Amino acid sequence: MTRAIAITAVELFERDGFAATTVDDIAAAAGISRTTFFRHCATKEAAVLVDDAGLEAHLLDIARDASPAHPLRDLE
Repeated sequence: MTRAIAITAVELFERDGFAATTVDDIAAAAGISRTTFFRHCATKEAAVLVDDAGLEAHLLDIARDASPAHPLRDLE
């Protein structure tokens, strides 16, 4: 479940930007309730901090290939 939340969060952060994406947005897109989101993640920042090498590599690829204005650019 945590990996699915993380993937959903990354997709929304890419599309809408980190600041514009809310926990409610992530929960709705992942098909879970706000309460379920918080059972798995303490914050929206924590949603992408999962111990998953594949997801980490994906995030770093996005950051590396992103334009300077991309919301995930500062991850690298």
